[in-house]
Amino acid sequence: MEAHQIYTPNVFNLFCELKEESEFYKAIEQIPGEEYVTEHYELCRVQRWCKGSYKVRISSGGSKYDCECGLFEHFGLLCSHILRVSIYPYFSMKISLLLIC
Repeated sequence: MEAHQIYTPNVFNLFCELKEESEFYKAIEQIPGEEYVTEHYELCRVQRWCKGSYKVRISSGGSKYDCECGLFEHFGLLCSHILRVSIYPYFSMKISLLLIC
């Protein structure tokens, strides 16, 4: 199933923006397959109110993701940090959505 079939047009557009935003972050593996830190490539240029670095935890054998930004828990959308970790070269996240906008 594709993302545009699940989300309303407005939510799908927001999802696409989050996917694009994920390209501004790098994933740094802390604990292999369990914990990553996503850090903005230009951390010194991130606005003061924005953290710029977020911890993403993976549990339950790769079926549960938790990002300290809390976007998924609040809105049900994968955040840009989880999306970045999902394409980390050594880890493949299993989502049923196509991440192509």
